[in-house]
Amino acid sequence: MTSENKGYTLALENGRLHQKQEKIFLKPMVLYIPQQAVEAVNDLLSKLPDDREEGEFSVDGHQ
Repeated sequence: MTSENKGYTLALENGRLHQKQEKIFLKPMVLYIPQQAVEAVNDLLSKLPDDREEGEFSVDGHQ
């Protein structure tokens, strides 16, 4: 019997809207490289809906 690598999931969820974006990495070691990890997270963030209310801060600290 062969075991198949189904990968590892990186997921982000908007708790207010209960929406989730995720990506499966068959080789998650790529996320050990900071720039690759940042790009993966930013890619998922860009796919989540923006539901910020007036006065809330984004991840990078800008309003």
